[in-house]
Amino acid sequence: MTKSLEEDIIEKLNKAISDRDKKIKELLVQLQNSNDNVAPETASVDLLLLLTDYQVQVARLEEEHREYLKVIQRLSKEKKKLEKITGKIELDELEEKSERLEKERNELSGENKKLKSKIPELQEKLDILAQIKEEKEILEIEFENLTKKVSQLKPYESKCEVLEKDKEEFVQKVETLEGRVETLKDAEKQVYNLTHKNFDLKTEVQGLKSQLEQKQNELNELLELIQFQAEKIKLLESDLSSNQAFVADTTLSSNSTTTQERKHFEFDKDKFIKVSKKSEGVNLEFNALKRKWIVTIGTKVSLVEKNKALRLVRALPTSGKKMKNGELIGKGFDLMIIGE
Repeated sequence: MTKSLEEDIIEKLNKAISDRDKKIKELLVQLQNSNDNVAPETASVDLLLLLTDYQVQVARLEEEHREYLKVIQRLSKEKKKLEKITGKIELDELEEKSERLEKERNELSGENKKLKSKIPELQEKLDILAQIKEEKEILEIEFENLTKKVSQLKPYESKCEVLEKDKEEFVQKVETLEGRVETLKDAEKQVYNLTHKNFDLKTEVQGLKSQLEQKQNELNELLELIQFQAEKIKLLESDLSSNQAFVADTTLSSNSTTTQERKHFEFDKDKFIKVSKKSEGVNLEFNALKRKWIVTIGTKVSLVEKNKALRLVRALPTSGKKMKNGELIGKGFDLMIIGE
């Protein structure tokens, strides 16, 4: 009777071990299938559920294993008692199965730890999936709103086409205007250059005007001198007949008084100085016999010096020239200018 009870217990243990092995294999297969075949959106949730179920089963199997160990220990004690009565009973198979169970329990414990280490990662993925679902719902709402707006904007498609054509025409006009603007820029540059040239020409014209005014003044002075000479010529013609008699009377004594009746002067800065002979500048000769003041202008005399000298000599016929000894000579004499 004791032997049949022991065999029954061993059979139950073998059956339980076999069932547990099958469950472990099924769990491993399910775990592999969940990793390979489950969709990315639901894989994490299913794997978490499977892990939870697997942990429950592992805990239950560990509890059963502890109970089986207690039974084996009890049976070992009974075996020792039975050995005294009936002899030795072979327990090698039970010990081997017990060791195998212990090894499998350790393996299951390691797998359990690995699965537990994956729980935070799976939880994080679940949070990400929840966030993605929320964003998906928001995007769906936005998509519906955009769809409504698109349906509302359909009547404006024709207007958009018309506006697009208008835009193309406007762009063409803008390009044409840009070309005209470039042309105007070139014209502006030309105007700028012409303005500068005009300014230079104005400056040159002003210089020419100042020179022209200066020449005009000199010309006016020459005209006045010519008019004065013309009047003198007329006076000379009228007085020529009256002077012929006087010239005839004084001809006999001219040789002895020539040196006294002829004097020479040279223009120096602003006055005439008495000299013994003519120089290359402005020379003034007093000829008492001819009753003339004769002015000779050299070729190297400047215009300014000549004008100054002429202004002085033109006053001689009316006022004469006062000498150092106080004598006044040449008053009423004619003026002759040579080299003007």
